[in-house]
Amino acid sequence: MIILKYLIKKILKFQILILLILFCVFLSQKLVRILSASIEYAIPKKLILSLLFFSIPEILKLLLPLSLFLSIFLVLQNMQENNEIIAIHTCGIGYTIFLKIILFFNLLIMPFSWINTMWISPLAFDYKHRLLINNNLNTSFLNLIQGQFNIMKDNNLMLFSQKIVNKSLKNIFIVQFLNQKNIFHPIILVSESGNIYKNNMNMNYYINLKNGKLYYINTKINQFWITSFQKYHIELTQNFNDLYINNKEYSSLYSLWRASGLDSKIELHWRCIIVFSIFIMSILAITLGIHTTRSNRFLNLCIGLIFYLTFFFIQTFIYKNYQLFNKYSILYMWIINTCYMLFIFIFNYKNKKFICR
Repeated sequence: MIILKYLIKKILKFQILILLILFCVFLSQKLVRILSASIEYAIPKKLILSLLFFSIPEILKLLLPLSLFLSIFLVLQNMQENNEIIAIHTCGIGYTIFLKIILFFNLLIMPFSWINTMWISPLAFDYKHRLLINNNLNTSFLNLIQGQFNIMKDNNLMLFSQKIVNKSLKNIFIVQFLNQKNIFHPIILVSESGNIYKNNMNMNYYINLKNGKLYYINTKINQFWITSFQKYHIELTQNFNDLYINNKEYSSLYSLWRASGLDSKIELHWRCIIVFSIFIMSILAITLGIHTTRSNRFLNLCIGLIFYLTFFFIQTFIYKNYQLFNKYSILYMWIINTCYMLFIFIFNYKNKKFICR
C-alpha cells in the first residue's frame, strides 16, 4: 500500500506538471491563431478572451491522454534507472501493482474526459460560434476584406469596399447577377458609403447604401439604365445559423445517440475513442516504461510518441474522411484500437519472464 501511494503520488505530480506545460504551449498556439483571425476577419478585441476560454475544452481532449502517457512513462523510466522497479519485484510485489495504477488513473481521468468530450467541449464549441454570429455582423463570417473583391457565392454577388470599419463601409462597388428565366442580368451599384445591419425578423443580413448610382443591363433586349439613389438596401447573405446548424461537433450526446445518420454515428464513436485512448495510452506507457533501460530509454520514448501520434493521426484521418470508407469507418476506427491492445498484450506476453522477475 505504501509503494502504491508512492507511485500514484509521483505519477500525479508529473502529470500535473506535464499537463500545465503542454496546456500553456497549446493555449499560446491557439491564442496566436485567434489573434491572426482577428486581424484578418476583424474580430472585435472583446471577443478574443472569450474565444480563447471556450477553446480550453477542445485543447484538453487530446492533452489528457498525452500527459498521462508521458507522466507514467517518465516516472517508470526514472524508477528503472534507479533500480526501484527491481527492488519492488524483490519485495515480492508483482505486476499487479502497475495494473492498480492503471485502474486508479483511469478511474480518476476517464470520467472527467467523458464529461468534457461528450458535453463540455460541444457546448463550448457552440457558444464560441454563437459569440461570433451575435457580435460580428460584418467580417467574421462574411470574410469581408477591405480593398479586395469579396464574392458571395450564394447570392451571385461581388462586393468591393475601399475601407471597412466595424459595420461601416466606404467607397462601395457591388455587382449582382439577377436570374430571370435562366438568364443572368448584371446590376452594378456604386455608393459613397453604407452599413451592414441585421433583420431581426428573418435573421438575414443586409447592406444599406447611401448616395450612389445603379446601373442595370438587360442582356435580352439590349437595354441599359442608370438610376441615382439616396438610399438603397440589398441582401448580403443568408442566415448565418445555416453555416453550423448541421455540424455534429456541436451536437449533444443525446442527439447523437438518437440520430441515424452516418456522420452522427462517426461523431459519437470518435468521442468514445478519445475517452478510450486514455486507457490505451496508460497501458502502453507502463509497458514501455517497465522495459526501459539506460541504453534504450530514448528509443522507447520515441517509440511511445510515434505510437501516440500514429494512433491519433489514423483515427483523425478516418474521422475527417469518413466518406471514403462509408459504413466501414466505425469498424476501421475500432480495429485500430484492437490492434493497439493486441500489440500491448503480445509485447507483455513475450517479456513476461522479465516482468515477473
